[in-house]
Amino acid sequence: MTEQLETDRPSRWLTFDQYVIDRETLELRRDGVLIDTPARSVSLLLLLIDAKSSVVDKDELVARLWPDQDVSDWSLSRLVSDTRQILGDSAQAQRFIQTVRNRGFRWNPSMAAVAEAASAVAVPPEAQTTGPRYRRALLLVIALVSTIGVVFAVRPYLFPEPVGLVRAVVLPLAVETGDDQDAWAEYGVMSLLTTELQRFDGVQVQDVSATVSGLSQISFEREAAAPAMFERVCGAFGCSHLVDSRLVVGDDGETSIDFRVITATEISQYRRVAGGDILQSAGRASRELVTAIVPVRPERPALQSMYVEDRVANQNFALGVNAVLTRRFDAAEQYLTLALKAQPDYRWAELYLADVYAHTARFDEATRLLDAVSTDDLAMRSFVAKVRSNVAHEQGDLSLAVSLADDMREIALEAGDEVGAATALMNSAATLQSLGRNAEALQRYTAAAAVFEKTGHRLRAAQNSFNIGNAYYAQGDLDAALARYRDASVAFRSQGVDTFLSYVDYALCAVLKTQGKYAEATPCFKQVRELSEKLGDVEGALLVMAELSGIEMALGRLDEGVTMARQAYNGASDYAYARSYASAMLALGLLSTGDINAAQPLILERVQNEWDDPRQPYVFISASAAHAAGDFSAAVTLAEAVREQIGEAWTPEHQQWLDLYQADAVSGVGSIPNYYTLEVKEQ
Repeated sequence: MTEQLETDRPSRWLTFDQYVIDRETLELRRDGVLIDTPARSVSLLLLLIDAKSSVVDKDELVARLWPDQDVSDWSLSRLVSDTRQILGDSAQAQRFIQTVRNRGFRWNPSMAAVAEAASAVAVPPEAQTTGPRYRRALLLVIALVSTIGVVFAVRPYLFPEPVGLVRAVVLPLAVETGDDQDAWAEYGVMSLLTTELQRFDGVQVQDVSATVSGLSQISFEREAAAPAMFERVCGAFGCSHLVDSRLVVGDDGETSIDFRVITATEISQYRRVAGGDILQSAGRASRELVTAIVPVRPERPALQSMYVEDRVANQNFALGVNAVLTRRFDAAEQYLTLALKAQPDYRWAELYLADVYAHTARFDEATRLLDAVSTDDLAMRSFVAKVRSNVAHEQGDLSLAVSLADDMREIALEAGDEVGAATALMNSAATLQSLGRNAEALQRYTAAAAVFEKTGHRLRAAQNSFNIGNAYYAQGDLDAALARYRDASVAFRSQGVDTFLSYVDYALCAVLKTQGKYAEATPCFKQVRELSEKLGDVEGALLVMAELSGIEMALGRLDEGVTMARQAYNGASDYAYARSYASAMLALGLLSTGDINAAQPLILERVQNEWDDPRQPYVFISASAAHAAGDFSAAVTLAEAVREQIGEAWTPEHQQWLDLYQADAVSGVGSIPNYYTLEVKEQ
């Protein structure tokens, strides 16, 4: 344990470098500008600074920062990493927070921290909020991204916008490669495109066999003029959209699929899709076809009961609520603030603004708005309970978060609000999942799903389906997880909610990769990367690059995998999780290519940052480094230590690695050519 921390009441303001901490509000400012910082990060800084450069061990930090909660060292390591990033620090520089190996952390003695009176510190009354935003990737999807479901409010309810029905016919693929071996693709690709479109509500697609039969009856032959083709086919089938595709060889010698959509009033240009073999190209084409043909049917909130007399305030409130529901929190804050300027006592606008603050880690501001609410209105009381549950969840008080979500459900049931009660079930399930209580979470998700399906609330149903997929993934049921992710992906794409779509499609691709379905996973990840780039999600794109590097290594293309992993690693200096994941991929690739010296700094960085990943092969990086260096006995010792460390998370796949290390220690001959996978696949 560390020295006893000072018990005298400290000064409110604490300054170091260009930063100022307010002990009372747990706010951090840099050069007078408020930085968007989680309260737990500020508490960590205060604990370390108040220890006066003495080492504060991990157990004490966990006990002080997560009182009455059972959390792992990984949570502390993640907090330290995120806090360093907020300060512009890193595990390499350690300007502010220093890691003391096998003990804990301390404040850098060379970084003076000065306590000052309140009057001595200049803090503007209205400071601009800034700071990094972090994307949580697949490992955090299981424990944390499930909480995206907490975004949804008790009210307003959502209803679909009416759209016209699409009646589509997919023509057989025109094979123009000149290779008879490609003839199978004529109906194979046609079937794939048809099946994909049939997944979407609002689209009626002619069955493949019925299409082929009908085309023979009208003696169909592809005509040069698209209008004539549309008139002939859709005149017979009664379709509104005709999908025409062809398989071609480009100037670069690569086989590609071109497709276009023809309607009575519009003929699109051919879109060229290339992605490996014919099936990979067809997979990408199916996704792009969905974007081109599936009608977007966004749900709009029914807000009439929440409106005030000011029309401008109502307009901005409606825009703000829509932004909240699609996680565009910057836009939501702007619109809700405008609503309050037009109508200062607009209580619902204040509550939704509190929700925005909760989801952007401004917990004190959220609580201030919630504390000001005193009402008998059951809808408002339920909403307040929901936001308080969000705050508790984000601050790590998970038991309180569940309790508040249960309060929300009771209030909703008292109001006869079936959908609100189901939303509360979904929110509490997300928190139970973060606690590792997946079976209970799954029961609540399932109960909520029945209500959302009955009432037709598609956006909430999609989010709930995503969360159910996460629960199945955590239990190792990959097929069930994949089915749920696909359902959610279809729903989010239909509603044009790209932010949610990027999360669920990443998870979907990762399951395909875990199952070894690389021919499907590769185009899937590339699609996610394009979507991430469109959304400006840099970390998401880097994570996809790391995933693709793993596929290359799994297929035995080590040099290609190393190149991609290095690109992801070099680009991830500002993103802790992406850097940790890319560093693991790069280290494994370098060990596999025999470049042990280049791998060592990466392994050291992982140790210093305590970037632990219990999955194999990542958890065995240090053991594999010893094995690659020919120290087989050390590899066995390190792998056995891993077994003790991860306990119940040890799987038969983990045992396979230990068995090989042990066998090589006996024979004295290394038998692992690829430290990313024990079985190199063929694509």
